[in-house]
Amino acid sequence: MMNLERLKRLIDLASDPQVAELEVKQGDFHLKITPDQTARTRPSNSTSGATVDLYHDPDDAHLPLRVHAESETVIQSPLYGLFHASAAPDQPAFVELASKVSKGDTLGMVESMKMLHPVTAPHDGTITQILIGDEADVVANQPLFALSPA
Repeated sequence: MMNLERLKRLIDLASDPQVAELEVKQGDFHLKITPDQTARTRPSNSTSGATVDLYHDPDDAHLPLRVHAESETVIQSPLYGLFHASAAPDQPAFVELASKVSKGDTLGMVESMKMLHPVTAPHDGTITQILIGDEADVVANQPLFALSPA
């Protein structure tokens, strides 16, 4: 059974103009949300040369809405699942804000269908933003980190 908070987060994610459809199957629970695309309009972005993080959780004060600089790479979730910031609950996070990383370093893991999928650095650089909390639900292509080049 899915709890109410998780269901609200999924509905909020489905409200995003970049999400065309959201489908969740968990045991005997099945939810499919297909918003009316004709009723949606893309939010305007008045910041030239930047993108706005559309996956901001207003209830999570330590993950504020951020604008990504044009030079930053936004690293996205490879699929829908549960984000893990560390290899195990009793271990430190793979990366922290301002961590220096090399191409291929593990930044986090997305658990989907009982399998762990690594989120890796596409190039050398510095983590400038962490846009997701540990144990948070994520959707495919959701921004997780911002990485400035080395």
